[in-house]
Amino acid sequence: MKKTILINDARSNAAKSINKYLLEEFGLDENYDVLFNVFHQKLYHVHQTKKPDIVVWAISEYTQEIHDYIVEFSSTVKIILLVDTPITQNDLIQFLNQSNVNIILDTNTKYEFTNPIATYSKLYEDSLFFDQKKDKNNKTLILLSKDNDKNLEVINLPKEIEQVCNVVAIGNPDYESNINLGLFNYAELGDILSNFSTVVDIDNNYNLECQACGVPSALIDEDFDITNITTFNPEIEDIEKYTYKNFVTNNIIPFIRK
Repeated sequence: MKKTILINDARSNAAKSINKYLLEEFGLDENYDVLFNVFHQKLYHVHQTKKPDIVVWAISEYTQEIHDYIVEFSSTVKIILLVDTPITQNDLIQFLNQSNVNIILDTNTKYEFTNPIATYSKLYEDSLFFDQKKDKNNKTLILLSKDNDKNLEVINLPKEIEQVCNVVAIGNPDYESNINLGLFNYAELGDILSNFSTVVDIDNNYNLECQACGVPSALIDEDFDITNITTFNPEIEDIEKYTYKNFVTNNIIPFIRK
């Protein structure tokens, strides 16, 4: 008998990548019907008309509607929640721990759940981040922190940076500097990284992406000097294990199929 999977579209990078590989796996599987859309204010109607066996929903898209749905249907529907963003309500954490839901946990949220079905801390999208073999021309890219005080502390922008050639900064439009190009989109970051010889990632969030693109990421320590970058973060072994595709294939897909 066919099973029906309902996957709610989401805005976070993690949820988009996880959903992508679930759609690739089950979209062409004759044993599954896949419903993929934005189901806000439609969830109960779809439940009544399509009767999903499995629901995949990101915490970043959590509403009263999915909350009530968990209360009413978690005993009969396999509900998978992607904890892709911090949860601000302590009572919600308690509710989820006591509910019959299945948690995929980003451990960077710093929360603990009882028996999550899978956890991750850093993953990257290998369809976006790979070595494009471009001519990089000794250019340096600074990935700014959202914390401007941290930008000043680490690199002394903008005073010192004005004297450095071939340096571009992105990631914080509020930072005042003539080398600051504003925000970036994660989907475009792979193309951006591939144009640079060195990356200075102030918050150290993109080591995987840099390595996948073949770009060394500067080690930021007490001796760090933007004008003379000589030390870099060590490469991560078996980087292919940290792709979203590998994570979904080995953790989420088997759980859905069982």
